[in-house]
Amino acid sequence: MIKNIYYFPANSGSNSYPARIKEILSKFSIVHDLYFSLLIKELMKLNFTRYDIVIVNWLESGIIKKNGKLSFSGVIKVFIKLVLLKAKFKKIIFVQHNKYPHNTNIRFIKVATRIVNLIASFSDHVIIHSPVVCGNKYHYIPHPLYIYPIKSTEDSACSFSNDNYYIFGRVVKYKKYEDVISAFPANKNLIIMGTCEDDEYKIMIQELCKNRKNVTFMPEYISDEKAKELLSTGAALIISHSDEDMIVSGSFFYGLTIGIKILAINTPFLGWASSVLQRDVIETFDDLDSMMHHIKTAQKGQSSRYSFQSIEDVNKYFGDISIESKFMSLLDINEKK
Repeated sequence: MIKNIYYFPANSGSNSYPARIKEILSKFSIVHDLYFSLLIKELMKLNFTRYDIVIVNWLESGIIKKNGKLSFSGVIKVFIKLVLLKAKFKKIIFVQHNKYPHNTNIRFIKVATRIVNLIASFSDHVIIHSPVVCGNKYHYIPHPLYIYPIKSTEDSACSFSNDNYYIFGRVVKYKKYEDVISAFPANKNLIIMGTCEDDEYKIMIQELCKNRKNVTFMPEYISDEKAKELLSTGAALIISHSDEDMIVSGSFFYGLTIGIKILAINTPFLGWASSVLQRDVIETFDDLDSMMHHIKTAQKGQSSRYSFQSIEDVNKYFGDISIESKFMSLLDINEKK
């Protein structure tokens, strides 16, 4: 039987994650975009029809202000949304991307974590993109690749610059790029790319880069085509933040999609990834100093990108087939449409 699945948010700006998940869901169900304003209108018209399934992401994003403090109005809105969901849907599935919002001030971490846990307890099922966190009502479903399947290309063995190391993604304070810039070895090049909405932090990073000729800061929107062009010629993609709030890193999956080697500070998820994927895909480090030493001593030379075996592994562990199968199992769907 074909399921009708409602999905929130309908889109997420430059983040293509919702589109990829909806693409996979649409292979075995009818997917509808969810707008809370429409739910309110239905209830005001005394329409109490309950739909089957809703999948929601980032409900907790509004509980923390830009300054890291708790937003009481944001908390109230979350609870209103939960009541609306409970009134209009038979099954609520919450996708938990983080333990608490990224920019949470240390004083509010406990309460933010409790709110996220409350959202989870209010839901019928919780999806987690890390196999090391799942259990009870928490179900592991892989995070999608941004392009599937990834393939070996004719130029995958072409020479590339072993001197260029990239950081790609939104430039935000919690990622602590200033630590990477200060520790980055002078014999290699660091390129930081991504939009930055925090003007104060952007100015600070720009000032740090002024006296470092080997560091390039590009605080702007980078198209997928441009990012792929640049990253495909680099030595590695750096994931330097391992904060307690992280469950998985979106940059990791972007790197997999491009086919660039990933150097990352160890987290439970990335530690698992490094245990099932080969070293041409990911290497993890206990701290920033050991990562910087690795970069400093890396030798120049010609190297291939991911091996054929590595490409197969990435497609197996994070591919659409695996994600579709796990969703169908969770939703108790036996037949594709």
